[in-house]
Amino acid sequence: MHPEDRCPFAVDQPLRLPMTDSSSSPRSPEPDGPPAPRPDLPAISSGLSGGVDPLSGALPMPARENRALEEVLETGERSIRKTMGSRAEDGFDYETIEGAMTEAGVVVIQSGLEDGDAVDPVAEEREGGDGIGVLELAQLVAILETEPAAVALDSRAPVQLERASILLHQAWQPAPPEAGPSSARAMARRLEATLQGVDPSTVSAYLWDALSDLAMWLPVEHFDAWMEVAGPMIRRAVPMLIDRMIELAISADDSTRETLWPHIVDGFLLALATRPRELDARIFDLPSVALDRSYARLGNLRALGLGLFKPGDFKLDQTFAHSAILALMATPLQASVGPVLLAAFRETMPADPGVRACVLAYRSYNESMGWVAAVQLAAGREPLSSDHERAVAWCLLSGFRELESDRRSEPWIPEALEWLGARDRSYDPDEQLAETDALFDAVLNERQGRFRRAWSKECRHSAAWAKEQWGQS
Repeated sequence: MHPEDRCPFAVDQPLRLPMTDSSSSPRSPEPDGPPAPRPDLPAISSGLSGGVDPLSGALPMPARENRALEEVLETGERSIRKTMGSRAEDGFDYETIEGAMTEAGVVVIQSGLEDGDAVDPVAEEREGGDGIGVLELAQLVAILETEPAAVALDSRAPVQLERASILLHQAWQPAPPEAGPSSARAMARRLEATLQGVDPSTVSAYLWDALSDLAMWLPVEHFDAWMEVAGPMIRRAVPMLIDRMIELAISADDSTRETLWPHIVDGFLLALATRPRELDARIFDLPSVALDRSYARLGNLRALGLGLFKPGDFKLDQTFAHSAILALMATPLQASVGPVLLAAFRETMPADPGVRACVLAYRSYNESMGWVAAVQLAAGREPLSSDHERAVAWCLLSGFRELESDRRSEPWIPEALEWLGARDRSYDPDEQLAETDALFDAVLNERQGRFRRAWSKECRHSAAWAKEQWGQS
């Protein structure tokens, strides 16, 4: 079954938008003239503007309270199908339905529609075809009434939820390219206005049911489009949303887990301050190809795509987030996550002197610095391995090469030079050895003009000590 054939989160039954007009319907054509009177039912009263049946031209009927529900529905169906006939190309959307309703001027009595299992009782007696479900017609007619005042119900919640079902059905259908992000924002505002006044617990349960159902059968690109519309309200309405999504993901199949994964991680990154719990490692239990697709989708969401996860949002003492940050640093998303990690190290300086020097040397983030930060985060309080230390030294040499002349008196430089001279360089490649020696010579001998030294006295003393250590090894 294709996604467009059903919308499983309607209040009582799936929302099935009619996809054919009267000319293509499998049912037999309706006879001309008004329907034959049924002896067991009271005569119907017209629900049309002006009190005239647009198909039969019937005169106004008795009072509304005497109309049988099934006959009202039959009249409404016939009116809608006629007015929508010229519009039915590949299917109907919300605007088409609303336009047809305006033309038909149909208002259907809404009482009795709470029973979602009910079907049109006239369908069984209508020759050919299976008619239209009561709830379906309610969604297409009673919810989209154009009269100023609708028939009052004890509670408008069922009507509002059905109206929301139509909007949510529309939300996952990809918008045309020219629509832009403003289209999703407009639909999100429309959804929120539709559900305004409904009991919060009802809205919460309704939206969670919608999310959990759609995650299991919508293609990921459709689910992402749907979340762009419904996500803001879901995040406000559903308590502990991230935890509930995690539970759903780890209990579901790989396809559903892949669908949910970027939205779980996106929410996690934006809730570090309020949700101090580690992500369940089982949500990463996906095939590598699926994870790659998920990383790409994550890069388009709020935290990383819109830049809402920014420097200062992550602290080194938030150890529950370390594994997730490290996982993202091993992907192309490190360009977005890396500056946040580097800012965390600048706020809480690492104990390793080489890494600390790198953090201070780089004013802006680059891939090499991202690697150094990730290595230090993974090591924690443990010393770096010799291989990692060698790579950190190489990164620091690059930082010195890019150091502007007005920064050569900064206080971290002497310690960095001494660290370079004191470290074990037994396995350094020749190029790295030569560049380290050249750095020491430059600090000792470089001048600005004929007399002025380019480096401070403290830096020159440290470079002389480092070169002495260098020569002794």
